[in-house]
Amino acid sequence: MKKLVSFISLFFVFLLSVNFDTFAGIIEQKNIENNINTIETLDSYDSYAAQTKATTIDYVYTPNGTRVQVFCRDEMSYSTIQACNQRGDALVPEATRISSSTTKYNCHSYAWYRASTSNPYWMNDPSSYYTDGSYEESVGNVGDIICYYDNSGFNLHSGIVIAKTSGKSNGICGNSDLVTVRSKWGAWGLYEHRGDQCPYTSTYGGEANYVKYYRKHNHNFVNHYCSCGKYTTSHDYHAPYNWIDYSNHTDTCGCGDLKVQGHAVLSESFMPGQKYATCLLCGGSAEIGFIQLDSSGKVSVNGSYLLPNGVAVLLEKDLNSFINGSLIFFDFEKKDSYVS
Repeated sequence: MKKLVSFISLFFVFLLSVNFDTFAGIIEQKNIENNINTIETLDSYDSYAAQTKATTIDYVYTPNGTRVQVFCRDEMSYSTIQACNQRGDALVPEATRISSSTTKYNCHSYAWYRASTSNPYWMNDPSSYYTDGSYEESVGNVGDIICYYDNSGFNLHSGIVIAKTSGKSNGICGNSDLVTVRSKWGAWGLYEHRGDQCPYTSTYGGEANYVKYYRKHNHNFVNHYCSCGKYTTSHDYHAPYNWIDYSNHTDTCGCGDLKVQGHAVLSESFMPGQKYATCLLCGGSAEIGFIQLDSSGKVSVNGSYLLPNGVAVLLEKDLNSFINGSLIFFDFEKKDSYVS
C-alpha cells in the first residue's frame, strides 16, 4: 500500500512539471500531420520543430492537376528560431544560410511548390509531382530539383540545383557533390550548399545514400497525344502547307486536321505589271491583283493589310507576328480587330 501511495505521489509531481501546452501541441501535431517528425529527417532529432503544431490543412496542385496535401504551421518563438539557426550553422559549417529558420515551410514545399521565403506551406510528400507526369527524371542541370533517397526509396529531402561542376564524384550520396543546391533544412534555415554537404547525407548523420534529379515535363503532342499520355484538344497548325488556289493554302495540325488559310506575301515581292507573288508559307502563287493598294480595309499598326481575297500583304516588321499568329489586323472603318 505504501508503494502504491508513493507511486501516485511521484506521478502527480511529474504531471505538475509538464508543460501542458507543449505536450498537447506535440500530440495534436502528430495527429494532424500524420507523424510529421518521421517525414522530415531533421525533425526526427530536432525537438524545436515539435514545439509547433499544424493549425490548418490545405491543398496545392501539381502542373497536371493532382492534389497534394500541405499544412499551415504555427511559428516558433524568436529564441527557438535563433537556436535553430545556430544549430544548423554549426552542423554544416561549409553551407551558407540565406534565410532564417521557420516552421512555415519545409524543403519539399520550397522545391516543388514555391521557391520563396514567403511560402506558407509545409509539405510532407511531394511524390505526386514526379509520379503523375508533371516532372520527369533529369541529369542534374541547373534548375533541376534534386531529391535525396534512403535505402528504402523514401524521399527524405528536396532542393533546387543552382550550379553544376564537372569532374569525378566523391561518391557520397550519389554524385550530389557535383552540384550546388539551395534547400530548406526542415524547420531550420534555407541554405546554399554543395549537394553532399547537408544534414541528410551520411557525413552529417543523415540516411540518404543516393539522389535523383527532376525537371518539369514539356509536352510534345503528336496526334493530340504526348508521350506521357496527356491528351489535348487544341490545335497547332504548321507545315506542311498545301497550295489550293491563288488565294488559299492548307496548313496541318499534329492531329492530322487541316485548316484553310490565306496566302501571305511580302510587300517588297510586288513586281510592276505582275498579278501574282510567291506565298511565304506554301511557296505557291498568290494573286495580288494589278492594283496592289486595293485592300479589304483591314490593316495592322505597322501598315500590313489584307486583300479582299484574304491574301495577307506583309511588311518585314510584321512577318514574325504573322507566323506565330499574333498579328492583329484592324478594320479601319468599323474600328474592330481580329488576329491573323
